[in-house]
Amino acid sequence: MPSSNPGGAGGGDSILVNAGAVVDADFNAATPAAGAGKVNLEFQTSGTGPALVSARTPTTIASKVADKRTTVTITNSTTQTSIASETIPANSLGGTREVVTQLAGEFLNNSGATTTIDLEVKLGATTMFKHISSTIATSTATRAWFLELHLSAKNSTAIQDLMGTLHLSAGQNPTTGVGALGTSAISGVFHGTGAESTTVDKVLDILITLGNANANITFTKNSGDIVLK
Repeated sequence: MPSSNPGGAGGGDSILVNAGAVVDADFNAATPAAGAGKVNLEFQTSGTGPALVSARTPTTIASKVADKRTTVTITNSTTQTSIASETIPANSLGGTREVVTQLAGEFLNNSGATTTIDLEVKLGATTMFKHISSTIATSTATRAWFLELHLSAKNSTAIQDLMGTLHLSAGQNPTTGVGALGTSAISGVFHGTGAESTTVDKVLDILITLGNANANITFTKNSGDIVLK
């Protein structure tokens, strides 16, 4: 951290940065680079003799709440299962910020019959969205899926808005990888609201229930992140 040796009332010319002397310092916001996971401070000045100097940084900085890269697998079960759950710390959402969740994985229905996926999104004790998908045909191909959620404070610490999308690929085998672009894909946009007080810790929970219990029906969450913006 910078420090100074005062050369007059309220100011100084001899600057130490991390215990090292610096001559003709140029405090700018770009160089040296902040480095991974950090941001540079922007310095500002006012007046002369001595000049007043302060540093500022954005009031809103995107920060990762949690990695959700631990694999969660649901097989041969109709029990509701959490595929990602995380505590949003008290007051971190404020009145204008949002939490963005991105999850991805694979789904196989090789049961010989149709099935469904029931998605539920909860904040605290409030279910903000819950819906059972349209029927998903049986297929020997493993499908890919992607879920994105935007949980926003609606100019209040007691009102929330949820927007989300869920995409499930067609039941076809690609040339390489998992998933396919085809007419049997399922895709949807959804919306929900909440009225939880975020001045205390609140748990965001994403839950899945399969429509049939069968050894050849498997839902897997492979990766994901939850980021506060």
